[in-house]
Amino acid sequence: MTRFKRADRVGGQVKKELSDLLRKEIRDPRLDSVTIIGVDLSDDLRSARVFFSAAQGEKARAGALAGFKSASGYLKRRLGSRLELKYVPELRFIYDESLDRATHLNEIHSGSFRVITSLLNSGVSARWATFSSISWLASSTRSTRRWLELGWISSVSPPAPM
Repeated sequence: MTRFKRADRVGGQVKKELSDLLRKEIRDPRLDSVTIIGVDLSDDLRSARVFFSAAQGEKARAGALAGFKSASGYLKRRLGSRLELKYVPELRFIYDESLDRATHLNEIHSGSFRVITSLLNSGVSARWATFSSISWLASSTRSTRRWLELGWISSVSPPAPM
């Protein structure tokens, strides 16, 4: 059975309580579209890094950070009353860019699908359409070497004309 550190268990509780406070008690419009992604609590439970994302992405980052800065005292006070800890952790809010990166990769994938579809609709053979799409996608993601290692593609040179 896996044993978890106390900091991990308390961090999960801090995440739950902060999410609840944001949803029910905080009325700042800059924090309306904010989601708490995770909480990394130090081993001594004195400081917490709170990772968040915003629905508007990078555009809402500065506003959300300002909103958290103005609400941090209130959030810390309410956490102190909800959690039974000797010390309430110092909260440091950090924007999590992983959802933005996932959105970017999704856009690249959608672009690749559009390239294949347009090439196939123009009468190009499926082999050429696939190569063109892989070339475009490889230049977009720089992952050609990994694809070669995995065997997803056999080469990056164009196939012989039919």
